[in-house]
Parts: sequence; structure tokens; C-alpha cells
Amino acid sequence: MNKEEKRNARCLCLEILYANSYSGNSFKDVLKNFFNQNNNILDYNLNEEQIKYASKLFEITVNNINNVDKMIIDKLVNWEIKRLALMDKIILRMSISEMLFLDEIPPKVSISEGVEIAKKYSTVDSSSFVNGILDAIYNEHYKDVKNKVSVHAIVSSEMNKDDASLMKEKLDRVLNKDTDLSIEVDSSLIGGIKLRIENTFLDASIKSQINNVKLDLMKI
Repeated sequence: MNKEEKRNARCLCLEILYANSYSGNSFKDVLKNFFNQNNNILDYNLNEEQIKYASKLFEITVNNINNVDKMIIDKLVNWEIKRLALMDKIILRMSISEMLFLDEIPPKVSISEGVEIAKKYSTVDSSSFVNGILDAIYNEHYKDVKNKVSVHAIVSSEMNKDDASLMKEKLDRVLNKDTDLSIEVDSSLIGGIKLRIENTFLDASIKSQINNVKLDLMKI
């Protein structure tokens, strides 16, 4: 699925969650009702992969609703969850569930998509509120509960699986985290490595060292 298709799948899940909050009907039953009506309830086309993803996200959201609501309540200041607009509450539940329980989706994607969906289905103020809650839960729960850190390595030549596994093991040990490692090849580095660990950049490439030597020579 491309970005637009994935967003439409999330929107479908949101609409079915909303209907479910009133009727208690299953994903399959609500979806059947959508397509049985002739008033264009859905303003986008869906393929099988989108429906499958929306169904998975629906089940994860419904199954984790109590735990997720506790997380939301924890972040509300001078406010009760029952006073939240229903749509905002459902967007938060869905986005948090995707962020914490679907490993294939980067958490920051879940946050940005939740904000954009809030703009479409709720208000601008709601999107800011949703962004604040999702960011707070990401900072507190995602990094602590999942104990993961994102690392992007740029190397000068292709690495085999054994070398990549060895790099991950060393990073896990040094960072004391479960490393989510991605590797990119850039032959211009000549040798060495560049690392981006979350928002921190480390450059130990031969190319960088040569450039530093050039700069030092220019000062002479």
C-alpha cells in the first residue's frame, strides 16, 4: 500500500470503530452495512489489502481499549476522558494501538497520521490536542516498554547477514537497547561508517577523516 491507501485504510477503521461504539457490531458486519448503502458513505475506493489492514487495526484497538484508555487518562490535565469528544477519543485509541502494537509501523508515522486524520474528521484544535497526547505517550511508553532505539548505518560496501547481525549485537550491547537497525551503502565513504542514532549523528567514515585533514592543511 502507498501512503494514501494506508491512510484510507486507517480512515475506514476509524469510521467502523465509530459505528461500533454505538452498535457494538463487528468489523465485518459494519463493513457490510457500508457497502450495502447507496449514499456513498465512503468517499474513497478500497482494495483487499486495505480492508485487511483496517480489520487488523480495528481488532488491535478494540482488544487494547482498556489499557490504552488508562494511558490517555494519565496524560489528561484537569480533564476527564468521558468529556473528550468521541471522535477524538477514537482517533487516540486507534493511533496509540497502531503505535504500540503494530511493530511494522514506525511510531512517528502513527503520530503524524493520527494528527492528519484528526484534521479531517475533527477540528484544528483537536489535531493539536491529539498530537500532544500521542507525543507524550510515545515518549513515556514506546521507548520504555519496547526498549527500542532506531539506528541508521551508512557503510561503504554491502554487508552480509552475519556482519549485519554482529553490528546489531554490538549496538544492542553498547546502547543497552533493542536496536532497530537499517543499513545503507554509500561507496563514496571509502571506508568506516556513519551512524544516526535517533537524532544523534556520528561520522567515523574515511571520507570524513580525509576532509578533516584537507581542512587542517588549508589552515597551514
